[in-house]
Amino acid sequence: MGKTHVTIADIARETGFSIMTVSRAFNNQDKLNPKTLAKILKKAEELDFYPNQVARSLALKRTNIIHVYIPKELSATEPFVTQTVAAIGERLGESGYSFLLSRELPHKVTCDGVIVMGVNKEAEDKLSTLQIEKPVVLFGNHENLPAWVDVDNYAGQKLAVKHLIEKGCKNIAYLSAPLYMHYAKERLQGYKDEMAEFQKEAVALECSDNNVSAGYEVAKKLLLSNVFVDGFVCATDAIAIGCTYALKEKGLEIPKDVSVVGFDGFGYENMTNPHLTTVKQPLYEVGVCLADTLLAMLDGQQPTRSKISPKLVINESA
Repeated sequence: MGKTHVTIADIARETGFSIMTVSRAFNNQDKLNPKTLAKILKKAEELDFYPNQVARSLALKRTNIIHVYIPKELSATEPFVTQTVAAIGERLGESGYSFLLSRELPHKVTCDGVIVMGVNKEAEDKLSTLQIEKPVVLFGNHENLPAWVDVDNYAGQKLAVKHLIEKGCKNIAYLSAPLYMHYAKERLQGYKDEMAEFQKEAVALECSDNNVSAGYEVAKKLLLSNVFVDGFVCATDAIAIGCTYALKEKGLEIPKDVSVVGFDGFGYENMTNPHLTTVKQPLYEVGVCLADTLLAMLDGQQPTRSKISPKLVINESA
């Protein structure tokens, strides 16, 4: 009997229970005797009765809901969020799951699993100590968490430095994002190590925030110090855009006088003049991997850790 023809009444007739009792099996199973519930769900499976996977979800004691946590200070409209969440949602949907965006770190929540993204190092440390009863996957990395997916920030920043050195830059400065963010520390270390490999002197300055104005202020301060710089590697595209404003204000031409490379590739790199060379985060691939990692854990597989390589996108600024 095909699922398009099977109804609750059919299951009631086959099992001998009332239609109301069968209905409770799919809507309010706590009201039923466990043996009664088991018989109804078994017959539903035999008859191929799984509308919206309700019966299957109840049988497996699942909600088919995943919570995706982002901190309150991170806008849900940021490309970092929208691009990653779109991939997560698409992948989860293919497996019959839906998701809810959450602004509070989950404890005892009604869901099957949790994906955490956009948090700083302090929040990662806190997450590693929480007694969350559901599988958790972090966008980032932490030594005390069994499951995470991250962009290889260290390798990506080395790509940027190597590109400028190969372009002939002699004095490359680095504008860092705030170092309370895990990714910022990794990118800074990538810059330092690549400079050391080429026996170049490192000049690194930390921005007060990850935005255009912070990049502008730090770059302007460095330029006023009369330190000769012919290349800037920036921890983010926002900082890099601010840097380009400071360079133009100083009367320098990009890339004739000085080259600039950013990191993120969320789309802003195409809105600058000249277009910004950047290290692009593969956010769609990350989102798919986050979802797949969690789905595998829900199927009983061991948690995994993954790092995904970014790519250098060469435009006009370097």
